[in-house]
Amino acid sequence: MQDIKFLYSIANELYTVKVRFKNIRHLYLRVIGNHVIQISCNRFVEKEKILRFIQSKELWIRQHSKPLSKIKGVSIQDGYLIVFGQKKAITLKRGDRHNIVPIKDDYIITLPEFTQKEFEKVVQAFYRFYMLNEAMAMRNKYDEKIKATGMDKLPHIYVSKMKSRWGSFSVRTNRIHLNQQLIFYPKRALEAVLAHEYAHILVPNHSLSFYQVLLKWLPDYKEYTKLLKEEPYDFEGNDIL
Repeated sequence: MQDIKFLYSIANELYTVKVRFKNIRHLYLRVIGNHVIQISCNRFVEKEKILRFIQSKELWIRQHSKPLSKIKGVSIQDGYLIVFGQKKAITLKRGDRHNIVPIKDDYIITLPEFTQKEFEKVVQAFYRFYMLNEAMAMRNKYDEKIKATGMDKLPHIYVSKMKSRWGSFSVRTNRIHLNQQLIFYPKRALEAVLAHEYAHILVPNHSLSFYQVLLKWLPDYKEYTKLLKEEPYDFEGNDIL
């Protein structure tokens, strides 16, 4: 049997799994590159068993993989914000209160002082608010999918800065957390992460059943998550969506 290769998601990060068949009794796992997992096993091992094996090693895999790429933050000197992958020009205005107001496709930002610290205060709060609003607009169709299963306890959604994952779902608290850095990527990436966490409400692991649910809900999931590996925004214009 020829070696096989497939994609596997851990905490909304895609990994390439390369399976090498050898005349051995046990399964062996190595992280051989940035988001590349190598499995060695007997050719008679079924894929479902390989998936369960990877699932049992997810924490170890994350610890031995590179963390999320560091996103370039916007600076007050840049003269623009990045909002879901698009540049938005800004105009600075001095005032007593921090404020940010959309004017057509641009923004007017009011600051007590024109410093990076004051700029960060208003921009980070705006990013959390804007991303949460977008997630709340997207959630309706996934709420309906959960209700269709007979469940009526819908999750609470939060946005925060996360160091090692794009999103998470806690069964104990019934909370979905989304990484604020998703604001730097097209909206499709946010939907992929949101759908992923909603699927965990029905299937808590990354088994074959989980991906059957997720891909039924969002057939383009794998294409959307590829956006998270690309340049987070277009330096040349506003046309990446």
